[in-house]
Amino acid sequence: MAEAAEQALDDQAATLQQLRRDNEQIERENQLLEAFMLKAQQQGLTAQLEQQSTKKYRGARRKKEAEATVDTFQRLTDDEKGDIVSQAIEALQTEIEQLRSSGNKDVDDIRTLVEEVDLRIAETKKDTYEFKRDIIIGGEDPRTGKTNAEKVIRFLEDKVHDKEVLVEKMALKNTTYRAAIQKLEAQLAHKEEMGEVRA
Repeated sequence: MAEAAEQALDDQAATLQQLRRDNEQIERENQLLEAFMLKAQQQGLTAQLEQQSTKKYRGARRKKEAEATVDTFQRLTDDEKGDIVSQAIEALQTEIEQLRSSGNKDVDDIRTLVEEVDLRIAETKKDTYEFKRDIIIGGEDPRTGKTNAEKVIRFLEDKVHDKEVLVEKMALKNTTYRAAIQKLEAQLAHKEEMGEVRA
């Protein structure tokens, strides 16, 4: 009698384990379906899926009405599960590619900023070295030990003049680029009028 009770207990334990495994499988399928439905809603695919399911449901409804079964939900077929998984994979791959491209753009932007900062640091170091050489060490009066104010003013005026020259060069480049852009836009408009440009 004890052996029969142990056997029944073992059978119940095995059944319980099998039910747990089945339940875990269904939970994974539900999570995948929920993720798919969420993505589908975001992408506007739900209307298409609902149309497909109503077509299937209408055909199945007539059969089920004749059978009058109590089962109120439809299980997904393996093909439907495969379609959902493949669409989820495609969506993830698309999302990964978008993240990769935006990440590459961010890396390029950061690299550009770092190069700009490095150029500014180099320019500042050069200016600091020149100031130290020309003003602090070279501009000191040997008799009094004081810095000559005229040399400081001349140094600063030279730096301001250099910046003004740079600004003038940049302004000239900008006007040149604007003229080139206007010329190209005029050519493009002319070609569009002539019908040479194809989208």
